[in-house]
Amino acid sequence: MRIPVKYDGKYLIPVYDSGYEKKKRLKIGKVYMAEVKQDRHIKHHRKFFALLSLLFDNQEMTDDFEIFRSAILIESGLSESVINKKTGVVTVVPKSISFSNMDQLEFEEVYQKVHVYACKAFDLPDDIEAELINFM
Repeated sequence: MRIPVKYDGKYLIPVYDSGYEKKKRLKIGKVYMAEVKQDRHIKHHRKFFALLSLLFDNQEMTDDFEIFRSAILIESGLSESVINKKTGVVTVVPKSISFSNMDQLEFEEVYQKVHVYACKAFDLPDDIEAELINFM
């Protein structure tokens, strides 16, 4: 069961009425395991893709956005090596930035790494943040 909650300094409280309804199903006195993650900010997610779109529109590497996105993640250090057990061949693949599998704090690290790489590799101006807002 997933319930969006907020912390009031003492308790975790459901944010929406639907969360209160789900919480009512829990048995008083029972112990439950909870996973706490900071919810992703959709505006930050859009800003990230605005940055990628801006870079994509100003490059000549590929016409495929997904290939470009993967390359940017790898070049930003957001990748992992996969070793084929039979051949020993190492393949570098980008880490997943799935909206549902990454909390906001993790995503902020991803954004920062891509932003730093992009500023160096694409020689972006200092006021790129203002440009991204227009691009969103």
